[in-house]
Amino acid sequence: MERGDVQLSFNIPNKDAKELAEKVNVFSTPIENCIHCVGLNNSFEPFQDSDVRKAVAYAIPYEAVFQAAAYGRGAPMWGGSQDVDSIDWPRRSPYTFNMDKASEHLAKSSFASGFSVPFSISLGLADWMEPTALLIQESLGKLGIKTTIEKIPGANWRTANLVEKRLPLHLENFGGWLNYPCYYFFWAYKKGHLFNSSNYHNPEVEQLVDETLHMATDDPDYAPKIKRLFEIAFEDLPRIPLWQPALNVAANGSSGYEFWFHRQLDIRPLKGA
Repeated sequence: MERGDVQLSFNIPNKDAKELAEKVNVFSTPIENCIHCVGLNNSFEPFQDSDVRKAVAYAIPYEAVFQAAAYGRGAPMWGGSQDVDSIDWPRRSPYTFNMDKASEHLAKSSFASGFSVPFSISLGLADWMEPTALLIQESLGKLGIKTTIEKIPGANWRTANLVEKRLPLHLENFGGWLNYPCYYFFWAYKKGHLFNSSNYHNPEVEQLVDETLHMATDDPDYAPKIKRLFEIAFEDLPRIPLWQPALNVAANGSSGYEFWFHRQLDIRPLKGA
């Protein structure tokens, strides 16, 4: 790319994309319906306490994590509106890095003095998981939540995290094939479903997902039900959104590549499909 021997290169790693952007055109498009997040396993006693979960959410140094682990490529999934006023998806959570609020929530919880918990990551995804875990580990330590980073071989990750669902605190990167919130919630928020690595269960969520999954998006009942799903998700916090990862393409030449690249990625099912 730098010598000009090729004009186009796909799937550029985030680190290289950041460096190449100083010399050639780099176009990044967030991967549809994919979110990197922190998973809080409801089978682990401290994470059954809503104030503990909110303390963790406020203790994450989101921007520092985004720059260190994603090199600023992708779409931030924090700092959204407190009011759920649309069904835009993926949706930013309303949480931001605020240690004062984190301390307040932990103080109100049943674990005000803190606790210890393993923080699990996959060695197969260590490029983004390890820097993310280290920064969150440091921040949680200031609250009294002591974490030990458990590095699980990539070959064992799916079994430990998704099949056995035995990891109390972990990173996750689920992305759904269809770019609809109801589809994401079906896999990641319903009891027993594969990507519900948090062992989360809420009967209202179960009902809302079942009702919206096969509903046309222009049905007048669709938007209110999806908004309610968002409200519950940000209150219950079985998973804390970090960022939406990006697909990077470097182009050495015509600016027309930008239009072409984004046009190719804008392929989605018909409404209600």
